[in-house]
Amino acid sequence: MEETLGADNTYLVFTADHGLAMGKHGLLGKQSLYDHSVRAPFIILGPDISKGKKVTADIYIQDAMATALHLANDSVPKNLFFNTVLPMAKGEISKSTYPEIYGSYVDYQRMIRKDGYKLMVFPKLGKVLLFDLEKDPEEMQNLSTLPEHRTKVTQLFSDLQALQKKMKDPLDLSEVLQKFKQKNNLVQ
Repeated sequence: MEETLGADNTYLVFTADHGLAMGKHGLLGKQSLYDHSVRAPFIILGPDISKGKKVTADIYIQDAMATALHLANDSVPKNLFFNTVLPMAKGEISKSTYPEIYGSYVDYQRMIRKDGYKLMVFPKLGKVLLFDLEKDPEEMQNLSTLPEHRTKVTQLFSDLQALQKKMKDPLDLSEVLQKFKQKNNLVQ
């Protein structure tokens, strides 16, 4: 890079479209919204980015495109949903530029990551999972059926439905939460 492109004005971004479940959670493949599949690598190198810096803030893979636009135009179009990662990479900010992260896989799964928690919904199974990502980063302890987490499940489910509208996701989840609460005796 130094010889052919010039290290003082070249940025490299390395990422992938997903992670791959290799037996984690009993799964094999990429069709999962568990973190081992949705938290793909994202590496950026450039002249004003510190070497070895690690940022754990939530981003979208599509932020690579927003970052490239930022580098090319010194801005990101205002109507673009995705954000540049340059302020995080340069150490100007340390938190995610998104209040929550949304994920979907056809009509089988929906997910929201927010405030250190993840809610996963499996509409066809009527299954809802809740994980405290700070205490349980491997997503092994489902908290969704515990009465003390009833409010968190309800709030994140509501936030997920709002994100669905924002993302123009047509999958209707309106009955899933009610059925889940009834099945698990969580009806208030």
